[in-house]
Amino acid sequence: MKLAPLPSPTLSAHSLPKTTIARGTQLVRIHWPGKALFFGPAPKRPPRNRFDSQKHAFGACYLADTTYGAFAESFLREGRVSVVTEAELQQREWSMVEVREELTLVPCHGKALSKLGTTSAISSGAYSRSRAWAASLHAHPDAPDGLRYRSRHDDDQLCIALFDRAAQKVFVAETLPLLDPATGVIDAIDRYEVAVK
Repeated sequence: MKLAPLPSPTLSAHSLPKTTIARGTQLVRIHWPGKALFFGPAPKRPPRNRFDSQKHAFGACYLADTTYGAFAESFLREGRVSVVTEAELQQREWSMVEVREELTLVPCHGKALSKLGTTSAISSGAYSRSRAWAASLHAHPDAPDGLRYRSRHDDDQLCIALFDRAAQKVFVAETLPLLDPATGVIDAIDRYEVAVK
């Protein structure tokens, strides 16, 4: 597994690359019931996601531009997945999360990687490195609302790790059972050629 470089000790002395998400933009999240805007890790629980705080210094909520990205991040985490059970799908919900106030994010993909001093492994390599980057970006004087990254299992899809300090900048516009036709999850299942049993 390739490792992203660790953040430079001088990162805080330089301005960060930035991208914005406009007010009114709708983002997607696939989640457990009642956790449409969950900022993890949970108290006294170890971090489990890519950009979680190793020291519980902040929370991160994971969102995607599309249902495809949310599905890839939720169900394709273990690599090649050919089967998902209907029970797994029935246990989850789908939420449309709307941006209430413009979000300022650090792009962790494309040309911004060289400015940051990292590589695309920040989104696909060891969690220890991506968590170190999340901690450094969260602590940076620019105080970004979060970071934008490419999904590990479908790098056409852009996702967001939103820091809890930006929680008031978004709201849940709609929540549906994941298998509701309006969520687009059937299209995602077809896209990734996953069988449902």
